[in-house]
Amino acid sequence: MKRFSTIGVPVLLFSTGVYCGQVPVAHANVYAYANHIVSTDSSLGGYSAANWAGELNSNAGYSFSSPANGQTGSGHYYLTPFEPAWVTDAVSVPGPVVLATVSPGATFVVQFSQSFAASTSSTVNGGFTLGIHTGVGITDTVPGNSSNGYSGSGVAGNPATTFNTRISYLAVGNGASWVWYAGETLNSAGSTVLNTQWTTPSSTLPTLQTAPPDAVVMTFNDPSAYYASTAVAPDGGNNTVTPPAGTPTADPSKDFTGTLNSFNGEDYSQVMATLAGSAGGDWFNLSNTGLGDVTQIAFVVPSGASNPMYVQAVVGVVPEPASLSLLAVGGLALLVRRRFRPALRRGEH
Repeated sequence: MKRFSTIGVPVLLFSTGVYCGQVPVAHANVYAYANHIVSTDSSLGGYSAANWAGELNSNAGYSFSSPANGQTGSGHYYLTPFEPAWVTDAVSVPGPVVLATVSPGATFVVQFSQSFAASTSSTVNGGFTLGIHTGVGITDTVPGNSSNGYSGSGVAGNPATTFNTRISYLAVGNGASWVWYAGETLNSAGSTVLNTQWTTPSSTLPTLQTAPPDAVVMTFNDPSAYYASTAVAPDGGNNTVTPPAGTPTADPSKDFTGTLNSFNGEDYSQVMATLAGSAGGDWFNLSNTGLGDVTQIAFVVPSGASNPMYVQAVVGVVPEPASLSLLAVGGLALLVRRRFRPALRRGEH
C-alpha cells in the first residue's frame, strides 16, 4: 500500500460538518472532499458526472461477505468497516452517494475546489493529509446470510482480508505538473506506513500509456467507517441496522496510517479501537512530490486488473485556524491561506 504527502491550501472554506444529521466527533482539522470530475471514461452508476459528491455517506453500506465457505450475505446497512460502500444508484440510496467504477485501462481524475500548497509541515496528521475511500470492507469470518438472519460475527480473519481487490496507479497534480506514487516504507511489522515516494514531476497528463517506469501500482485495502462507535453493528439483520440517536460519527479529517494487517483477527470493538475515531481509508503524504501545490487526483487502473477500481471519497485536510471556530459561531465568511502538510500513504502491488 502507499501513502503520499500533504498539500497546502491557499483559499479555504472547508466544511467541518458531518452529513445526514448525525452527531459528529470533535474535528480538529478543516477538511474538504474532491467534488468535481475533471475527466473520466468511467461509470458513475445511475448518476451523471455533475452529481459527483465524493463524500462518505452513512447510507452507503452494503454487506457482501464471501469467504472460503461460499456463504454470501447481502443487505443495505450503514457504513462500517465490515461493509463497503457498494450501492451506486439514487433509487437504493438517497443522497450524495456516488461510487465511481473505474474499469481496467481507464483513468478517473477529480479536483478540489481550491489548491493545496505542498509542505513539509507536520502540524496536520503528522503529514498525512490526503485520504481516499474506495468502498473496501473487511471480510467477516462468519458472514451474514439468510440462515442466520444476515447477522455476521463481526470478526476479521487472521490475516484480515477484503471482499475485492482495488488496485490503481495514483497521480497528483496541479494542472501543469504531475507526479506518480512510487512506493512507500512500512514499519518492521508491516502495520504502519512511515514514508511515501513520488516520481519526478512531469507535464504529461496521466494515462496508462504515460505511466513512468518507476510508478508503482497501489492496492487500496483499508476499510472505511462512517461511525465512531460500537453502537453500530457490522451485520445486524437484513436492512434493519439503525444507529441509536446520538451515535458519534467518525472524523473524516483524521488520518489512518495503519495497514490491513492492523485488523488481523480483530472483532468489531477492536477494529473501532484501531481506527481510533478516524473514518479510515487510505491516507497519503505529499511532502516529497516536488510540487508547489496540488489540485487534482488521478486514478489510472492497469489493463490487467481483475476488478474495477472504486472511488467513493477523496478527502483533503489542512490545519484549522483558531479564528475558524468563529465561523461556526458567528457565520463569518473567512478566507484562510494555509500550507498543507504531507500525508503518508501505503500501497501493495
